[in-house]
This record gives sequence, C-alpha cells and structure tokens, in this order.
Amino acid sequence: MKVSLYPFQRQILKAVNDHKFTTIVVGRRCGKSYVGALAAVLHCVKKEYRRVLIVAPTGEMAVQTYWDQLQDFCRGLNPPAIVKQQEKNIEFSNGSVINLRSADKPDRLRGISGRAAVSLIISDETAFYRPGSGESLFYDVLLPYSLNEIADCRFMAISTPLGQQGIFFELYNKGLDENEPMYHSVKFSAYDARPDMHKAFDALKSTLPKKRFESEVMASFIGSGSEVFHNFEPSLNLDHTIKGIEKDEPIIIGFDQNYGINACIITRIKTTGGRLQIEVVEEIQDKWKDIPQFVSGINERYKDHNITICPDATIKANSATAGVGKTTLNQFKEAGWNIKIDSKNPLIIDSIQVVNNFLLDPLGNRNLRIHPSCKMSIGALTTTSWDSNFADGNKIKKGTYDKHAHMLDSIRYLCWQYRQRSRPTVLRGWNF
Repeated sequence: MKVSLYPFQRQILKAVNDHKFTTIVVGRRCGKSYVGALAAVLHCVKKEYRRVLIVAPTGEMAVQTYWDQLQDFCRGLNPPAIVKQQEKNIEFSNGSVINLRSADKPDRLRGISGRAAVSLIISDETAFYRPGSGESLFYDVLLPYSLNEIADCRFMAISTPLGQQGIFFELYNKGLDENEPMYHSVKFSAYDARPDMHKAFDALKSTLPKKRFESEVMASFIGSGSEVFHNFEPSLNLDHTIKGIEKDEPIIIGFDQNYGINACIITRIKTTGGRLQIEVVEEIQDKWKDIPQFVSGINERYKDHNITICPDATIKANSATAGVGKTTLNQFKEAGWNIKIDSKNPLIIDSIQVVNNFLLDPLGNRNLRIHPSCKMSIGALTTTSWDSNFADGNKIKKGTYDKHAHMLDSIRYLCWQYRQRSRPTVLRGWNF
C-alpha cells in the first residue's frame, strides 16, 4: 500500500502509536480524515484480530467522510479485504475488522464482542458531537474499551475545534496536563498542516467571519462555541450616533407577539453603495398590553409617518384580545400599515444566517447597526446559544436568552424580509 503523507500526518500516526489517548486539533480541509482512515487500515493489517471503531457525530458523516477512503486503501491487499456495504464493516483476512458507527446511536457501540477485540477508537469531529452527549459517550461507552489492557486499546480524537466547551476541549486540555500522563495533544493550523495551500487560506481570511477563520483555519478554541450571532461585534455594530426618527421619515418595524407580550424594534433602512443598511433606533416591549393598544400607541408615537411592519407569520391566525374578533393581521391592515409577511416563519437557522450576514457581510460591511440604548436587542445578540439537544441547528436555547427572546424574534423577522431574495446558504463547512 503506497501512500504519500504530509509531515503533520506522519506526526499524527506516531502520536497515536506512542500514546494511549491522543487528541488532534486540525484546521479544516487539511487531510485529517485521510490520515484517520490510513491509521485504521494500518492498525488492522499489522496484527491479527484487531478491531477499529470509527465514530462520527452521525452515521451519514461517518460514511461520507471515511467509507470511500477506507475502500481505496484496501484495494490491492492480498489476500483482499471483505467489504460489507450494508453493515459498513471491513473484514481483513487476518481476522481484523473496521466498523463505522454513529455517536448519536451509542447503544450500537456498547458490548461489541467477538474474537477481534476493540483495539483502536477513532473519534472523528469530536467537537461536533451533540452538546451534552460527548462526555457521556466517552466516559460511559468508549473509555471502558480503552482500559482493556489485553487489547491495549488506543483512542484518537481528531477534529476542528468548536469553542471552549465539550468533551473535545476537555480531552485537549488533558493532553496538555503533566498530571495526565496517558493523554497527549497536538494541534495544527491549516497553515501548519498544508503549507502548499497558504494562498487559499489567505483568501478565506478575507471572506470568513473572524471567529470562524480562527476556529476552522487557525484551529483555535475561540469563545464558548455556542455563539449564535458570531458576527456581532459590539465595537462595530453598536453606534451611538444613530439619530432618532425624524419628521415624516418612514419607519420599519420588526414585531413579535407571544402570549400577551408585544415586542418590536423601530428601524430606518437606507441604501448606501447599493447595500441595504438597517439602523435600530429604539426597542419597545410590554408598553402596550394588547394589539389595539399597540396599534394606537405606534400611530400616536409616529403620527404622519409611513409605517411598514415585519411581523411573526402566526399573526394571520392570532386574535389580539378576547372580544375583538379580528386577527392581528387584519388590525394592522386597518391601521393602514404596509405589511411584509410570508406564509410561514423561516427556519430559525436560516433567519439567523441572514442576521449574521447583515451584521457582517462577506465583503466586510456591517449593515446592521444598533443604538446602544437597545439593551434587550444587544442582550439577544450576545447571550443566545444553541440548544443542548439540537440535532439540526434549528433550536436556540431558552433560558440564556429568554429575557430577550421576543426582541430577538423581532430582529429575525425584519432582517428576513429585507434579505437578498434567494434562500440563504447555511454554511456548515467550506470548500475551495
């Protein structure tokens, strides 16, 4: 089996061979899954009756990342390996086995038995295991295999970092602790790993958000890893020079209604250099207890202004107050307001991506600016985190941002209506 390796890949193979628990932090698109697949195959062909578990955040990720590469390495082996497509297992002539498994199905990882004992565990993209489950998976399921002295099982966690949280960050710090002799950690930025691609990484520096570049290219553990609005930079998105609404100036309102709570942001939107820019002038919550009072209050406050409102799509069915007999939508229409509304609310992850693009677009422009007096809006952008049980990136954590939840929704609905009218790209990775 002839392979060509970069120096960092050789260092990884040596580290796994020399240490019981090895944590490898690497920037994206550098070839970490390539060396992981190679480590698995080499481990199996060198000695009989070995078993490698390759564990990824989901079964689909395990297959997409490793399956083809494993088969490529196994081609030409004599005697040939048996590839079981349905089970996603590879069986070698010497009795060794490679199994692909999913971290979100831990029961399939328990109690694996047979003559081939688990002797190497490769935990891929460990930082991206479902929040809260990585610790349980490691300590309750994977660690017992690693403590099998007969099999001399080794553990290798390899991932791009995702903030200072979770089992991957914990394992990395163990590897730096002199009091944890069984643990070892190495880190390679994309620049360290692939000096042949420096120009590509330089190009990414000008297009990726700063925190994302630090995490995915420089392999740095930046922040909590849970930040939803990663493009929000207080020193650049807050602007005390934003003026109040002037006489006869049109206003655009982002609005959220929920269980008697009416929250809104009052904004002006202007065009500069072909770009829409949103200025949040003020925020209002709980000032008016129902929709008739809200409509009356806004009309009195902004008399003779052209008013456009971007509300929660559910207002089509909501009645404002018992006895009114009209939906919130109809009351807004009767007020003479312009209404920008879709048939249903956008996915949370899509609307958040739109807000992030207003906070900082790919060209470095900050097109959403907020007056510092809007404390709830600022709180929403700085404290919102992903739900610990989210599997698809579509839930945000209540509790940390609940105090500001309705103002956050007001921001999302308004930005969504003024987005570029193509479905936002949800960036889960990048290619070049």
